Amino acid sequence: MKLLKTKDLQHKSDTELLENICRNDANDVSYSSFVSRYIKDVETECSKICERRKLDKHIGLQIAHDTFEKVKKYRSFDRNKLRGSTERLAIMGFLYRIYINLFKDYHNKNNKTWVKSGSYFEDLQKTLKFDVRKNQQIKEYTLRILKKLNEKEKKVLIADIEYKRHHKYLPDDVVASLCLELNIKEPAIRKLRERLIFKIKKEIDIINGEQ
Repeated sequence: MKLLKTKDLQHKSDTELLENICRNDANDVSYSSFVSRYIKDVETECSKICERRKLDKHIGLQIAHDTFEKVKKYRSFDRNKLRGSTERLAIMGFLYRIYINLFKDYHNKNNKTWVKSGSYFEDLQKTLKFDVRKNQQIKEYTLRILKKLNEKEKKVLIADIEYKRHHKYLPDDVVASLCLELNIKEPAIRKLRERLIFKIKKEIDIINGEQ
């Protein structure tokens, strides 16, 4: 089956896009188009949950983003299991099951005994194929990866790593501080974070290919 191109997307239903995302040969075009159709609704629903549970609103925005990442990662969509009076309601029901489970995961993690989360560069030690005892080599590769990030991305990365020592998500006050320091709005923080994580993972893949 041929991959969808940008010009084809306007003629595809939401269900067809989801099926394309869940195929092994899916590309980012169909994924981005599907996200653009549903992100606002999912963010709204996640924000309502945060209000009810008295959680930082940034947690809801991140969980909304994670919802679509789960769709792409696990490819578990089955149109035969959709339930709803309209296609959109049915797909929102499908997405609801994902983001409500993410909220449950968040609740469970934050009600257990604190366990330190790993940073991207602790993950680097586990991911790279070379011996993790070679600290100098790890340092060199870490510096190489940092050079791929611009100054704003580095600021977000530092805040993210610092906060991940205790929690998964950045709280509202940290986000507000970053917005003030970098002179950007809140949605841009999440986009910077997504971009820097992509760059880090991409460079790790390149490094692994050199081993």
